[in-house]
Amino acid sequence: MSVYHLAVSLGGSRTCKESSTHVVSAWHIPGGSNYEAAQVDTWFFDDEESARKVESTYSNPPEMALAFDITTYREITKRTQQIDAKLHAEASKLLNPR
Repeated sequence: MSVYHLAVSLGGSRTCKESSTHVVSAWHIPGGSNYEAAQVDTWFFDDEESARKVESTYSNPPEMALAFDITTYREITKRTQQIDAKLHAEASKLLNPR
């Protein structure tokens, strides 16, 4: 069973809902070997038990699933966006000197 199938069977959604309390982030590697096309899949759950089930089933490589609560997810997302904005501003200065 794939991460996708397990997540869906446990009520996971790729869309954050008002009722979402936990998140699982896991690598998706197309065909199991196309690492150049790999991307992170994010699944939202309404309960911790389902999120932890996905995490424990797929915690090893190549998926390396990690579960955390929605508050932590929002903090990580906010900080990542701030870092991305700073990096973009610095790159813009380097590429477009005045």
